[in-house]
Amino acid sequence: MKQTKPWYYFLSPDAFSRYFIVKMILENIFKKKNIRILDVGGHDNPLWAMIKKDNLPYDLTVIDIIPKNKSSKNYHYIKGNAIDMNFDDESFDCVISTDVLEHIPDRDKEKFIDQCFRTAKDLLIIAGPFRSTKSDYSEQIANNFYKKLFGRDHKWLSEHFKANKPSKKILENLLNSKKIKFASINSNSLENWLLTLLPNLLSEKISLNKKKLKDFNSYFNTNFFELNDFGPGGYRSIYIIPKKTNMNLEFIKIFKNKNNLIKILEFKEIVINLFTEEILRRDKIIKDINNLVILKQNEINDLLKVLQVIYNSKIYKLTSLIKKLKKLLER
Repeated sequence: MKQTKPWYYFLSPDAFSRYFIVKMILENIFKKKNIRILDVGGHDNPLWAMIKKDNLPYDLTVIDIIPKNKSSKNYHYIKGNAIDMNFDDESFDCVISTDVLEHIPDRDKEKFIDQCFRTAKDLLIIAGPFRSTKSDYSEQIANNFYKKLFGRDHKWLSEHFKANKPSKKILENLLNSKKIKFASINSNSLENWLLTLLPNLLSEKISLNKKKLKDFNSYFNTNFFELNDFGPGGYRSIYIIPKKTNMNLEFIKIFKNKNNLIKILEFKEIVINLFTEEILRRDKIIKDINNLVILKQNEINDLLKVLQVIYNSKIYKLTSLIKKLKKLLER
């Protein structure tokens, strides 16, 4: 019997991978220990479902400026500002923040990091895109693609442009100045990031085959190690910042590419099939419409012929003559 994958495997890889990697980090460090986690800015994410699926005894709290939604019933939710969190020092065993720092204005970035660090007892994880020529260019490509579809900038990408993505150098210098130990993982190769993001953006505009799109996302999310999603120059970096100097971070060596050529070729075939099927489907729709137009045009032509026969008939001519005589008599 084929096992059904959890729903989060069908998410866009951009949304899936960041939390799956964070979940793996938590599991490697804390194992099955009961811990309290604070997710700063994690409004609607799949981490709670990943924790539940793996039976990890982690108590999750999310703080965000956005009001909670239906999925918030699965964890504690606090509507609040991360720049001024009303928590005591070391209130949570681990504090995580994924793809939030780039939305914070430059003037508040250091305060945001300090608040997260203050609130964590054992570990802080900060993940997100960082400033680089290649990363910025990739975001421009994605935003321009979205703009062609919808006539407006992408909400989150445009915020990146306005608030400025942080630079790795500034973050690392800040941590070093405070004598804070850290390690980092580079994920989401730019090629993979764009290749998987654009079809998901396109699906918001046109009706791509939902099953094919889910298969596309699921295949990548299941095999992102084999599809070479790690390495320098990736779209997203994940900083692991322990507050205990004796915390062993050797496990991060597992986050490396497995370079499986068969998987890479299979995924490229899935990408091609996703668009080929849509092109063929739309081509059939166009042909069906053309055939329908031809059919209706033939019906119209047949009706015109019938009308011409009627116009030329003696009965029609006699009827027309009678109508004219009647009008003359009524004057």
